[in-house]
Amino acid sequence: MEQIGIPGAAVAVIKNEEVVYKKYLGQASLEYDAAITNKSLFRLHSLSKIFVAVGVFQLIEEKKMALEDPISKYLTDLPLAWQAVKIKHLLSHSSGLPDMREETNPSEAIALKTVYEFFRWAT
Repeated sequence: MEQIGIPGAAVAVIKNEEVVYKKYLGQASLEYDAAITNKSLFRLHSLSKIFVAVGVFQLIEEKKMALEDPISKYLTDLPLAWQAVKIKHLLSHSSGLPDMREETNPSEAIALKTVYEFFRWAT
């Protein structure tokens, strides 16, 4: 943590589906001097893309989903402009959805509203 400047971490070792070791290290917030606890939240950022892709391909192997499926098959109340977006577009970042990177870290509801407003404007 010290070597690369990580202020805090939660560590767990799981063996045979059982937690055999856990430890909370460092700070969750340097500004408020708050320690890491079992309730601390960690932002995964782009790391979550790997987990999503693996999950999607497991569903594809199980014939529960296909790369050519439109996302409207699984999500309701989508803007009209999203009807042509397919699973393969989301996985390859070629869907045309706007980039949601912001310093403000919007809530899920605010991010959804922002994306929907973008498509109302773009269509």
